[in-house]
Amino acid sequence: MVLLILLVVAPLLPAERVGYEVEFFFDLVLITGAYSAAWQTRHRFPFLALTVATLATRWTDMVLNHAGFSLVSIVLVVLWLVYAITLIVAALFRMERIDTNAILGAIVAYMLAAVAFASLFELIELTSRAPSRASQPGGSSDKWSTRSSTSAS
Repeated sequence: MVLLILLVVAPLLPAERVGYEVEFFFDLVLITGAYSAAWQTRHRFPFLALTVATLATRWTDMVLNHAGFSLVSIVLVVLWLVYAITLIVAALFRMERIDTNAILGAIVAYMLAAVAFASLFELIELTSRAPSRASQPGGSSDKWSTRSSTSAS
């Protein structure tokens, strides 16, 4: 349900209203994913450590709004999503019988893959945006610019 909110409702909200609410829902996805992976003893601690690191960098990025934390945050999110998808798919292949849990697990894996691709697109956009905006005449006043708008001559 939370994934549906992230994929369907969040893009429809105005940009000024999506900050902490969307972050809260994504944090719920991270926490429930870590809780779900806790039953696999071999993956419990690595997945929990990755979850804590991901949550810490995402909230640090929200508070400090720094490009370096944004990059690290997105990379950790993609790693977390790939790890979660791998665990889900491995569990699906171990199942001997297809039931509603298997079908719902496959749906969740596909939805997490969509979020992973969106995060990769965000990473590409973040890394390619900095040079292009800074090279515009007069500079730019956004946080990715290397020149300020007052230094244009």
